[in-house]
Amino acid sequence: APTFSTGDVDGDGERELLVAAGLGSAPTVGIYKQTGRLVTRLTLGAARDRQGLRISSVDTDLNGTDELFVMAASGSSRMVRSFERDANGRYSVKQTFTLNISADAITAISSPR
Repeated sequence: APTFSTGDVDGDGERELLVAAGLGSAPTVGIYKQTGRLVTRLTLGAARDRQGLRISSVDTDLNGTDELFVMAASGSSRMVRSFERDANGRYSVKQTFTLNISADAITAISSPR
């Protein structure tokens, strides 16, 4: 299943809906306005990568625009990439870092039993 989050990723003061592809789907993120209009779709890897994605957002640099944080939803990958929107509306990698916990461990911790 896809993962969802919200965040003001374009700095307009309104939260957008962020939809990340689920397990078995190509690694894409859709950003939607509250009206349901698709603003942009980001492809974040090769189509053969079918691990699914987890997504979140937060304004880490306090500039009024949330950054996107994306990681694989399954497997042993611990890489997290943050993306920021530029003045032209394009998203690019701002930072890449590694967690000390895997996506599978996060799933185990966050899944109700």
